[in-house]
Amino acid sequence: MKKLIAKLQPIGRALMLPIAVLPVAALLLRLGQPDLLNLPAIAAAGDAIFSNLGLLFALGVAVGLARENHGAAGLAGVVGYLVATQGAKVLIDVPPEITANIPEQFKALVSETFRAKELSKLSVPVGLLSGLIAGWAYNRFSEIRLPSYLAFFGGRRFVPIVSGFAGLAVAFVFGFGLTVVSVRRAGVPLRRALSLALASDTISIAVMELVDNAFILLVPGALAAGLGDGRFWWSLAASLAVAFVLTVPVNRALIARGRGHAVVHGLH
Repeated sequence: MKKLIAKLQPIGRALMLPIAVLPVAALLLRLGQPDLLNLPAIAAAGDAIFSNLGLLFALGVAVGLARENHGAAGLAGVVGYLVATQGAKVLIDVPPEITANIPEQFKALVSETFRAKELSKLSVPVGLLSGLIAGWAYNRFSEIRLPSYLAFFGGRRFVPIVSGFAGLAVAFVFGFGLTVVSVRRAGVPLRRALSLALASDTISIAVMELVDNAFILLVPGALAAGLGDGRFWWSLAASLAVAFVLTVPVNRALIARGRGHAVVHGLH
């Protein structure tokens, strides 16, 4: 028990850093209300803190856990949090009834708002997890040495890279988790819900990304082309078009087998 408490103490100390900001944010939010100073700018300043708690925890916990409280860990925490939240947002399925009576030009905006609202419920847990991963990654990899041709990415620069890849894993866990919860509400057994969520996103996305990147690799000079080079733009457009064409039969096969996005939408 004592060993467990000793291991948890650094986490407790790390949490003190972002938590110390909350009283100031609460004070600003309250003072700006109409019944006190009636200053919307002050209220907005306080609300900005509470609206970005996940990001603050990712940054503060990472710095608090890192040796010497180094800022590179904070950067890694922010990278992991942004990758995790934006990746999970894409994976969240929007129930069809949410956009059923919405004009076509506003459906994308409504879908984006729904995803952001769903994800906001988990912003603090994602921030905490991102901060813990970044702090651990800094203590583990901040002195790593890579081969000479990759030396630029060695040491502390390697930490945000690790956090970014870890953020992808967190994004899939939370993105699939929210989809599974929605499907489970329709009375689908857990095993079936996990299978549907996995098939609706992973297989389709994986096929498209593999084809897309393979096409770019096969076009001579596409990887080295800059934004001002026409080769960059036509190879990108062509790779997406080829990937789309090859992904359509994959999605049709999934739907025919009782899986895929259309099936998941019908269970919301």
